[in-house]
Amino acid sequence: MFWTPTTVTLVNIVLFRKRQPEIDGDGDSEEIIKENVHVFTPDMQHDWVSAETIFKKLYEHLKARGITQKHWSVWSDGGPAHYKTGGAFYDVSKFPANYEGCTITRNFGSTSHMKGEWDGAGTFIKYSVDKYMMTAEAAAGGIFSAKDYYLWCHDNLSVTASSKGFKSRQDKTKLSGRYFLYIDEMDRSQKMSAKVEVVLPIHQIFVTPAGGCLARHLGCVCAACEERDWDRCKNRKWVRKPEVMEFKNVRRYVPPKKNQKDEEPQELDDLVASAPYADLHDPTALDLFDEPNGDLNGDGGGRQAARMPLGLLDDLGDDEFDEFEREPFLRGLHTTA
Repeated sequence: MFWTPTTVTLVNIVLFRKRQPEIDGDGDSEEIIKENVHVFTPDMQHDWVSAETIFKKLYEHLKARGITQKHWSVWSDGGPAHYKTGGAFYDVSKFPANYEGCTITRNFGSTSHMKGEWDGAGTFIKYSVDKYMMTAEAAAGGIFSAKDYYLWCHDNLSVTASSKGFKSRQDKTKLSGRYFLYIDEMDRSQKMSAKVEVVLPIHQIFVTPAGGCLARHLGCVCAACEERDWDRCKNRKWVRKPEVMEFKNVRRYVPPKKNQKDEEPQELDDLVASAPYADLHDPTALDLFDEPNGDLNGDGGGRQAARMPLGLLDDLGDDEFDEFEREPFLRGLHTTA
């Protein structure tokens, strides 16, 4: 097993930065360098503290490589648990103080899960590990923890196609590097939470060098807005000037007793991934595979029952049962999420 939704958190970041000759070699200083950064952690409480901890880990990683960081422009979805919440906005307001004067602009896409290039970057990681787990080497060793997952990827996937293979392939590859980071624990003991009057409608936040946030419902990334010259914004007919964000009830953050994941409504996929399965060494289960249409409970449901996680059969409605019936049995044995 190398991945289940209940043991490993993998965060995929697509990073764009300007070339630094002392770091990247001779070339145009205006050239854009693209790198993928993958962060692993066993922490499963996907709250705004974990998101901020990952940002801090990324900052320290870039600093250790000697990369200059004056301003971040960050795009993400608008997940209300980890990105769009008062505590997360409060952290943005403190960004210059906590990141050695570096400023930040936060841009939010879909309030749910916004698809993008980062999903493809993560798919490559999971697909590569998937192939490895089918080898004899993996059978002898395997990957059993978030730390194992991180170490294998660091040792085997750090080299990109831009630095190996045929020249024609190198020329087409724009990814300059792939980096892997690991966070063992998320420290929530010193975090502050806050309340903000408006949360979900916000789609862009600017932080001032002295701290504090300017926010607006619609975002714009035109040159004038990058310079914070709102009167010259090319989309000013639709996009309003950002307004000062006020924080109320600022206090010490008390993490919930239950895991954030457990508080969210569980989808069928989550239930399937976490439910206990029949022991495949059980003779009864093996008989079902020999006779996939055999009758287990008197209604010809042998094949379906063999596929079902224990305890879910009685809980599913007809529509959900039909949906599950189309899924291969192996999805319950090998979850790549």
